[in-house]
Amino acid sequence: MRSSKFRPFSSLSSILVSLALVSLATGCPGDDSGVGDSATTESTTQADTGSTADSGTSQDTSGDTDSSTGDPVVCQDDPVPPPEASQVSISIELTNDTAEPTYVIASSHQCTGLSVARDGSDLFLANGSTCGCECPGPEPASYTTMALDPGMTHVFGWDGRSLVPYTTREDCMEDEFCGFDSQGSPRPIEPGPVTITIPLYDEADTFEDFGEFAFQNRCTSPRTFSVDVELGTEDQLIQVALSEL
Repeated sequence: MRSSKFRPFSSLSSILVSLALVSLATGCPGDDSGVGDSATTESTTQADTGSTADSGTSQDTSGDTDSSTGDPVVCQDDPVPPPEASQVSISIELTNDTAEPTYVIASSHQCTGLSVARDGSDLFLANGSTCGCECPGPEPASYTTMALDPGMTHVFGWDGRSLVPYTTREDCMEDEFCGFDSQGSPRPIEPGPVTITIPLYDEADTFEDFGEFAFQNRCTSPRTFSVDVELGTEDQLIQVALSEL
């Protein structure tokens, strides 16, 4: 039998064994357990919480911190394009040369009395509802129509401008995110072809419809007529007879 290198009843051996047991009980650096595991778990949890707050929503994070700098995240608006004055005006003069009345928009709220399109896409003409931190739903659209009796003329106008979009943000501290809205600043569009579409109705009344966030749509109608215009640098008056529509 091989002889042992340690003497179990030696006082020095007892001390060494005791130290070894204490070392095993407290855990060594680099182990997958003990204090090292707790620190790793805590660090991972904090990182995951920050990542979740920054994702899974279309809104910006507020009240959190930037992981790269430790600074609070701040809700900042986009640069606002400065509004510019109208340079031209387009007037469409509709004459009812028939024997029956037709009906046109007299006033509108949260929808527009005409739409303007270029290259098949509608331009933004008016801002819609804002949302911010709470979004119960857009403000409803409403519009009132009036009779255009035989022999009468009504003029629809557009000032040659559309809205250039930008985003505003609101600090929602309670929910710790940035609420945001898309709005627009009116500016003249470049010269070129556009199509103006105007709604027509069958009766004089007040109507309600769904409103829109961000930008208003043309008021809903049973029928419309459209006019192609070559937008230039001078005002234009375009005459339209109802019998030709």
